[in-house]
Amino acid sequence: MHVMGGVQSGVQAVHHTTGLPWWATIAVATIGVKISLLPVVVYQAGHMDRMRAAWPEIQILRGYLATSLEEIPQERVLERWRKYKVFFSGARGVLGLHGTHLRGMFATPLVNLPVFITFVWSIRGMLRDGTVPGLDTGEADTVHSLMLPIIGTLCTYTSLEIVKMKGATGWMKFFQDGMQTFIILMLPWVSTFPQGVFMYWIPSAVFQMGQTYTMKNNKVRELLGLKPLGLPPREAAGATPSLAPAPAPAPIPAPKAIGG
Repeated sequence: MHVMGGVQSGVQAVHHTTGLPWWATIAVATIGVKISLLPVVVYQAGHMDRMRAAWPEIQILRGYLATSLEEIPQERVLERWRKYKVFFSGARGVLGLHGTHLRGMFATPLVNLPVFITFVWSIRGMLRDGTVPGLDTGEADTVHSLMLPIIGTLCTYTSLEIVKMKGATGWMKFFQDGMQTFIILMLPWVSTFPQGVFMYWIPSAVFQMGQTYTMKNNKVRELLGLKPLGLPPREAAGATPSLAPAPAPAPIPAPKAIGG
């Protein structure tokens, strides 16, 4: 409750300071919060650079895992699980050697999701309690009740489409497609939100789209000290040691018999 109260006080302070209508106040506060989170975005991008450098080594470990699992029947579950544990331990070690970890690679969603939920529920609370006159009136009310939920849903769907990994397969593709399907299925519930909630939701999603496009620009990445995109992992991050098995040494010829 203290966090939500702080958000509500901050939004009211922006309104009283700027004199903007409530819908614009929420939009301005949203952009301000998103800008304040940009260091987290750069932090995650740096970890993703290091992840791309580590990926070839992890793929080699996956190859070793697949080979070792071929020798173990499906019924020997415990023995197969031990192989997976060794793989996960090795993958963590490779990530550590490259100076990255899973928390760093998911820093932005781990921060953005709580912020999004806090803002949405804070604004809903302000509307429900009626503590802020005018928040549910003005220009937002002139829009059809379904227009803002549809726009917000489309913006979020498009934002997820922009960040989708090209060529994703397996569980990653399932996760990406599942997230977009979930967003669409949530539309009936989302349409019950007060109009003021979308004054945060829509600017946040639009800012996210612009941020994603900007972070894909190699000139911007260079200014931020990040590696350029579009290069093979080893070129982008420098040479990395290979974990591929070394070739077998050439056989040593047997010594000739004495006096032969």
